[in-house]
Amino acid sequence: MSDDLCWCQMRRFDEAITIYQQALLIHRELGHRHGEGLALTSQRNALSEVRRFEEAINAQLQ
Repeated sequence: MSDDLCWCQMRRFDEAITIYQQALLIHRELGHRHGEGLALTSQRNALSEVRRFEEAINAQLQ
C-alpha cells in the first residue's frame, strides 16, 4: 500500500478507491489478512475524503 499516500496527496480519491478495491480482491485471493485490513482501511479513508460515509463505514465493517 505504498501508493496510499500518493493517491490521496494528489487528491485522486476515485482512482485510489478503485485501486484499493483491486488490492482487496488480490489479498483475499491470496489469503493475506493483514493486506486485506490495510486495503480496507485505505479504502475507508479515501471514501471518507469524498464524503461517501456509508460506504466508508461498510468498508471498515468487512
